[in-house]
Amino acid sequence: MTGKKAVTATVTLGLAVVAAIVLAEAGAAGENRSTMGTPPYQVLSGQIVGGFEALYVLDTAKGRLAVLKFEVTKDSLVPVAGRELAKDFGTKGPGSYSMTTVQLTSIRGLLYVTDQFAHKAIAYKVDIIQNTITPMTPIDLNTIFAGP
Repeated sequence: MTGKKAVTATVTLGLAVVAAIVLAEAGAAGENRSTMGTPPYQVLSGQIVGGFEALYVLDTAKGRLAVLKFEVTKDSLVPVAGRELAKDFGTKGPGSYSMTTVQLTSIRGLLYVTDQFAHKAIAYKVDIIQNTITPMTPIDLNTIFAGP
């Protein structure tokens, strides 16, 4: 990625993060939610080698996950895919979600999501070329933390 395109991508991602935060604040102000006082969105950016930038948006109030990417050829942020977390975790109702991300290969990333209510963790393979988010098998953290 050239210097000018890298700056454009960084600025665009920064603006997307700010927009997500502003929209989250505006939505929370007008609704009576159980998450009042807690921002309903967690937003992470991740660079995937090959000139792509990914933006991960976790709607903690509704248990939804969205992945967007900065597409240099269109000079814009475009959606990759979305997931319903309760379905992926095999749970009912809202959870208490958090996430982190790492680069896996030149076109794939991994996104890790935990549900503190269900005591489970799941990894998602994110392929920004195929526009897919593939959940792996959830892990029950109680089995890991159970000790003598």
